[in-house]
Amino acid sequence: MHDLILFVGYRGVGKTTIAKQLAKSLGYHFLDTDEEIVRRRQAEIADIVASEGWDNFRMYEREVLQSLKNCRRTVVATGGGAVAHQQEWQDLHKKGVVVWLTADREILLDRLRQDSLSPSQRPSITGTGLEEEIITLLNQRNPLYQKVSHYCLDTGNKNVDEIVDEVVGVLSGSMARSVE
Repeated sequence: MHDLILFVGYRGVGKTTIAKQLAKSLGYHFLDTDEEIVRRRQAEIADIVASEGWDNFRMYEREVLQSLKNCRRTVVATGGGAVAHQQEWQDLHKKGVVVWLTADREILLDRLRQDSLSPSQRPSITGTGLEEEIITLLNQRNPLYQKVSHYCLDTGNKNVDEIVDEVVGVLSGSMARSVE
């Protein structure tokens, strides 16, 4: 099994939930890059963005990504926009295995509407409505997710255990579904 496993994908695909469960099942450490930023800055993401702006948030995110190069036996859930740091991802792609989690736009919209953490952990990036923001950001980010990932898995209509089993299968080589 790989020493460093990273999950990328849009908000609401299940990166944190799946990464936590995978880490537990493998006996690995778990790290969420957004939670690490909150811990380091001692402020919620929405507060950081409101007081310092998205550029500073992205700088903090880059610092966290850079620190991952030294992690061992760790499963990482990244923020949806962390994929914008292409230089860091070149290094992380070599160091670990990157799994891109996806779901249909309608499923993402439903999940985000039901998520009570969205206001504090997922402030708007575009200033548009949720559905329009999903469309805009998926169009921008999907090529980046594809570029940095080794594998792509759809989380849309599966439960957490099914997805974790699928990830383990992919990582062990029994279910090769590469992005290429």
